[in-house]
Amino acid sequence: MQQQEPADIWKPALVAGSVFGLASAIPLVGFLNCACCSLVVASGLLACFMMVRGSVTLVTWGRAALAGSLAGVIAAIVSSMAQVLVSMAMGRTVEENLNEAIDRAGEFLPNAAEASQILSNIPPLIFLAVTTVFSMAIYAPFGALGGVIGRALFEKRAAVPPAAPGQTSIPPEPGPPPSLDI
Repeated sequence: MQQQEPADIWKPALVAGSVFGLASAIPLVGFLNCACCSLVVASGLLACFMMVRGSVTLVTWGRAALAGSLAGVIAAIVSSMAQVLVSMAMGRTVEENLNEAIDRAGEFLPNAAEASQILSNIPPLIFLAVTTVFSMAIYAPFGALGGVIGRALFEKRAAVPPAAPGQTSIPPEPGPPPSLDI
């Protein structure tokens, strides 16, 4: 008997993470992530949907969560890169965006002058890398949540218990129905 391969995780995670990472970088659409990272959860849902559709075997809860988590990490990376490209297309540099964010934070935080001075000494690429890693840490669990929700919504196949060694997986013929002697 030949063992069937489990569903591919990488292709659905790359596609879903890229699609929703790009959507997160679009200025107005990106605000949907303010509602419990809804775009990131959607990336996990899409990754799980693609896994279920592309697999002949049952997609397990763990593989669904792993695919969603990978989709979230990829969405964080794609979103960070796309946001840099969008701001460059709008004629702004990473340094200008960083300085504007620091100035806005100064309006709300009491010690913003000190934080502004510390943050202004960090090179923009280092700051971008740190924020990308931070986004990855936030997006991964939300993507996993989307994968688990997607598994609950899309996987309708029943789990088949594995056959014992030396037995076939074909169930035996049913016997006669039980009699009801009263």
